Amino acid sequence: MTLVHRRLWPALVRLADRLPQERLAAIREVHTERGHHVVEEIPFPDWVPHEVLAEAQMLEEDAAASALGEWLTEQYIGRKTNGS
Repeated sequence: MTLVHRRLWPALVRLADRLPQERLAAIREVHTERGHHVVEEIPFPDWVPHEVLAEAQMLEEDAAASALGEWLTEQYIGRKTNGS
């Protein structure tokens, strides 16, 4: 699991087609009425706020990659996850 600060969400969303979609899910811990904690997974892009989607669309690909820095490993740069 990798936690991504909210200020980097637009860059992450901009480059989402280069990352495994299952790795982009958001998780949250919910406290049940019985006192248990349950982890809920919210698939990408369901968790992405509209303003982040809009900002991501305006972001240049190079700027997005630069914002994520070394986190975006070479295995993802220049390839799409759908095999193209």
